[in-house]
Amino acid sequence: MSNPVLFAFLGDVSSDTLLQISSVINIISKTNFEQLDIFFSVGKSQLRSFQNPLNPDSSEEAEFQGLGYILASLYYYNSTNTSKSPLVPNVNVLWIEGSNYTSEQFKEILERPSFLVDFSEKHPDTEQKLEELSSKAKAKLTERLSQLPQLCLFNGRLLHTAVGGTFDHIHFGHKLLLSMTAYSTSSVLTCGISSEPLLKNKKYKEYLEPFDIRSYNTLSYLKKVKKNLVFNIVPLEDPYGPIITNEKIDSLVVSTETHIGIEQVNKIRATKSMPPMEIHCISLVSDHITPTFPSYSENISDPSTPISDKISSTEIRKNIHLSEHPEN
Repeated sequence: MSNPVLFAFLGDVSSDTLLQISSVINIISKTNFEQLDIFFSVGKSQLRSFQNPLNPDSSEEAEFQGLGYILASLYYYNSTNTSKSPLVPNVNVLWIEGSNYTSEQFKEILERPSFLVDFSEKHPDTEQKLEELSSKAKAKLTERLSQLPQLCLFNGRLLHTAVGGTFDHIHFGHKLLLSMTAYSTSSVLTCGISSEPLLKNKKYKEYLEPFDIRSYNTLSYLKKVKKNLVFNIVPLEDPYGPIITNEKIDSLVVSTETHIGIEQVNKIRATKSMPPMEIHCISLVSDHITPTFPSYSENISDPSTPISDKISSTEIRKNIHLSEHPEN
């Protein structure tokens, strides 16, 4: 059976809408599939009004944070609502307007089992029945997709964005960080991946994936997230890598969980007469996820364990160790 794909058109980006989409994901997850691609449509005006619909923030940062919240919500809620471990995600969540997919590429995707939920109407049906799309419905959807605008965060002014990490056993925290970096750049994305000098003190180091595998998995995911970008995958032998040597890198995306010390980067660049980078932080573990989705704590096996632990590569390696050494 081919992996299914779900297209979701968001109207009012509210908690109710996200919960409804999550219930649809749960229905699909009960079928036998290895991976699900979710393409969702949402415009910038909706992203800006996400946090405060009555007083929307028109800033680029509001769009950035709004998109990050939607991605995080769909990733986290799906992983906790399907009895599948959030440490081994089987879902890709993709922003249609920011993906740069062509009509032909969508036609190819729609050859797979495809489903649609539509909340874009003024009074959407909250009890939509999930049915596989017919050939006629797929053709209509292809036409609709071709009419959507192609968008880029920060109005496309960030030309070369960087991100870094170990990216071991890619989980949905990694996917969120990589996605937000791709959606923020209009031309080039440089991704630094930790190599041996930075791995010496990693816990359960013996279970780290080789650099080639981590690089391949990272690049494969980035190519799925956004088309028509130039991707540079480089090994990191120190904490900074190319962001203090390549003056063309104009922006950096980091997680709020790992941003400590990052303010030193622009100081180092200044000593080299390099222009400062814009630094944008995205939270991989939103404090708002659990209140928005109260059933989160009901579905996870151990609600007392912080979600940050559950999306840790270290935790994945620990679980592999324990599976091989149950006596420990």
